Amino acid sequence: MLLFKEKRKENRSSKKRLRYGLLDDIIKSAKKKYSVPDDVTIRKDCIRQRVKRNSASNHAGQQSPMIEIEPYLVELIIKLSSMRMPITC
Repeated sequence: MLLFKEKRKENRSSKKRLRYGLLDDIIKSAKKKYSVPDDVTIRKDCIRQRVKRNSASNHAGQQSPMIEIEPYLVELIIKLSSMRMPITC
């Protein structure tokens, strides 16, 4: 994806279009580099959309606000259970 992004940026600065089949070649070389089986499909429109949105990760949605507090809550629950105190009444 980064290679496609770089090529796209280079061609935009020189006001040229990308070579036909460039994205196919990039996908094939990435599959070979990372040993991805041939039966796995990587859609070109997915790559284009990620470059357009400038997002490299495949994580969708928002992150939970409880993620930062969760370790402290788990620690509190473990301490309460060791003191034989119920979490709820």
